Amino acid sequence: MTIIQLAVFLLAVFAVSWDISSEEGPFRILERIRNRLDGVLGDGVHCPICVSFWASIALYAVWISPFAWVLIPLAAHGFVTLSVLMAKR
Repeated sequence: MTIIQLAVFLLAVFAVSWDISSEEGPFRILERIRNRLDGVLGDGVHCPICVSFWASIALYAVWISPFAWVLIPLAAHGFVTLSVLMAKR
């Protein structure tokens, strides 16, 4: 894995982790999913660090499949999200 591939993978993991743990999503779908999983998974679903562990396993399965191209738009989304979060500081 090259440094570029690693960066794409890490940004994709960040995007998925942040969205699942912190964003509302369209029609508040992610918020509803988080609220339903609260009883089952506890507060871990609200923690981007906790979610990133499971997201990295799932996205690695995508990475080694023929659908690895899906990670590129996720990485772009992760880059923009990270940029916006850093600009707010």
